[in-house]
Amino acid sequence: MIKNDKNRGDGTKMKQANFSLLELVQTMWKHKLLCALLVLGCMALCACYTLFLSTPLYETELKFSLTAAREEQKQDYTYTQKAAVNYANIFQGNIFLDRVIEQSDIAETSEHLGKMLRISTLGSGLVDIRVKSETPEKSLLLAQTIAELAEQEISGDLNMRIYHAPQEGKRVTPGLFLSLATGLVSGLVFSLCAAGFLLMKEKNSALQNCLDMVK
Repeated sequence: MIKNDKNRGDGTKMKQANFSLLELVQTMWKHKLLCALLVLGCMALCACYTLFLSTPLYETELKFSLTAAREEQKQDYTYTQKAAVNYANIFQGNIFLDRVIEQSDIAETSEHLGKMLRISTLGSGLVDIRVKSETPEKSLLLAQTIAELAEQEISGDLNMRIYHAPQEGKRVTPGLFLSLATGLVSGLVFSLCAAGFLLMKEKNSALQNCLDMVK
């Protein structure tokens, strides 16, 4: 229940009309065309921003595993896991990133390239590398370069096996579906506010007419 007080011109107080959530929903249904236009308008604006104004990002995934090459190291189940963590840190270091920039021949700084990478270890010597860029070709090039340099970097005590080879980057953000969902929610909120305003206006007008008749 929503209720407000309002001062009249003669100094007395007049209670504004109260309305319930049910009445609010009924008002939205009464003005469903207006609400539909608000929702569709918000969704269209969000879609246009996503498709034409925002900068898209594309992601390429590289996934490989490390296994021990020597028999004595295979007995240590934590060896490859520790090695994966160690190399993940190396791959995020400026020295390795500078080599990636030089070999791929791109105009980037190691600091910015580091922000484009997400490297994680998944246990049992599995390393997952995701590269984000403004174009799918660039994300693929960087992932392929990282794979080549990683193979050179890894010592002879370990074997590297690629589980997920780099492919052309897929668009990850901003997603059209998420933008449409955001527009839908925004449109519903605006519709709710508009319905509340219209209902309050109708109630106050009816109440004012009753008071005028009493006079």
